Amino acid sequence: MAQAIWASVLSFSSRVLAERRISRFKAMLSLRLGLLLAFASAAGGAVLRVPVERRPRAQQQRSELEAAMEQGVPHDLAEGDDAPRSATPQVRVQDREDVPLENSEAMAYFGDIQVGTPGQTLSVIFDTGSSNLWVPAVAPEKKVPAAAPEHSPHSLYDPRRSSTHEATGQEFELLYGQGGVSGYWCRDDIAIGSLTLDNFTFGEATDTKELRGYPRANFDGILGLGFRALSEDNLPTALMALAESAQLDDMVFGFHLPWKGHGELVIGGVDPEHYVGNFSFVDLSHASYWAVALDAVKLGGYMSLTRSRNAIIDSGTSLIAGPASQVEALAAMMGAVRMRAAYTVACKEAESLPALAFTIGGKDYSLSAADLIVSRMGPFCMLGLMPHGMHFWILGDVFMRKYYVQFDWGRRKVGLALSAAAAHRNRTDILV
Repeated sequence: MAQAIWASVLSFSSRVLAERRISRFKAMLSLRLGLLLAFASAAGGAVLRVPVERRPRAQQQRSELEAAMEQGVPHDLAEGDDAPRSATPQVRVQDREDVPLENSEAMAYFGDIQVGTPGQTLSVIFDTGSSNLWVPAVAPEKKVPAAAPEHSPHSLYDPRRSSTHEATGQEFELLYGQGGVSGYWCRDDIAIGSLTLDNFTFGEATDTKELRGYPRANFDGILGLGFRALSEDNLPTALMALAESAQLDDMVFGFHLPWKGHGELVIGGVDPEHYVGNFSFVDLSHASYWAVALDAVKLGGYMSLTRSRNAIIDSGTSLIAGPASQVEALAAMMGAVRMRAAYTVACKEAESLPALAFTIGGKDYSLSAADLIVSRMGPFCMLGLMPHGMHFWILGDVFMRKYYVQFDWGRRKVGLALSAAAAHRNRTDILV
């Protein structure tokens, strides 16, 4: 579902049915690679908090901008899958679980989960654009160590070390815009901080070599926070398992994605310290996605809206992605130049750029130049804006850093509020 600059990736979902939907690889593992869950349990275990912090990228041999542009590919939807058409109470801090997220250069956010018994730690991208969990695993027939080779940043799940692992013998293949992963569905216990998913079905990926860019990613796998309609093989999702287990008082979660420093995923509520004002709630416009009706897209005084009537809010996409014709028109109006998969502007001109606004529920959510610029290479600033071939917009991490989003799974709504970080950020602070 989205395209993000390689950290934006980070939203791999499960393998899409080849016939209809190509499971979206959300901006393939990069820009947002940062949800390093430092799981801190909350009193009562009703809420989970996951912290986020910056982690140095894996060794790179090319320029950061070049790598970012290569990685910026959005989650893919099968052709013809025209996505989306068609005031929740605030949860008290003590009633939720907070998970720390790691921020990889403000491009990707990931956190840790525990897999098996005893728990094996793996880092995953928490992806609202997909619905399955997969982690890299040791091939059952191979006698290899339970960790990836020294030159690789990845840890591997070793089912032989888990007393609760249960093999199914069922193969899976998840296809993304950047390739795919394959392996076997299995069942084992999963822990996200103090929250547990007992005997949960997920993918142990024994072959990741076809997933382009993965060797340089800072995360190991992907944990989907989407709906069952997107789940490969119609498997129960993590959110379904949490709801059925009654571990949370409210099936709500929210992301705090900072430009710098630690971030946080709160499951079971929201953190008032991470947003200002009140939430504006909007019903979902599609049963399969975290999508909302889009009233308009504006750049300064210019309004653009043709067939793009929906926007998907995707934590697995680093950037903002939109229909190619509209993105190209907006970029031209900003004086941006296309460099491979991304648009750049002269940094000295960036401050004078008009604001880009998305009208949702009758309210404008604007992004200034400081909000849109994600990286700088010499005199050039890269915009967090990318084109894709579908007729809807994807509001990824660039949008979610400016606006705190409350995902209400139980009521099928999303709430939007200005993030506290954005409220206190200097508009002239162009670079992350």
